[in-house]
Amino acid sequence: MPLLRGPGGNAMMFAIVSEVRKAEHGSRVYAEPFAFGARTPRIRIPKDEVAAFCRKRRIMELALCGSALRGGSAPENGVDVLARFGPDAEHTLLDLDDMEQELGALLGRETHIGSWEAIERSKNPHRRKAALESARVIYDAA
Repeated sequence: MPLLRGPGGNAMMFAIVSEVRKAEHGSRVYAEPFAFGARTPRIRIPKDEVAAFCRKRRIMELALCGSALRGGSAPENGVDVLARFGPDAEHTLLDLDDMEQELGALLGRETHIGSWEAIERSKNPHRRKAALESARVIYDAA
């Protein structure tokens, strides 16, 4: 396994077993299974279901981030997700809650969805850096 330097210079090991393929409508879906960190349980990514979820919710890019990828997350802990929504997407807080429930059912773990744009504009530089540096794209509509 390759050895990388993570935040703070700590060494971290990761393995990616991935398949990159063109899905319907020119979308790319990555990684099944997806595992980062020596202690991280594998997070199964059902590619077709995630792609359908993203198209339905007008998500242009979806990434996993945070402790689930750094090896500091137990299976019962949630997965942090960054979503970049399309320009025509309008979602209420209830919509976001529904999305978290739906995506959590697909991934088999509780999920917390955050807006990619909100993280990029965050006034907390440590939070912004940690989220953006750990982000691993699992869906890209480009």
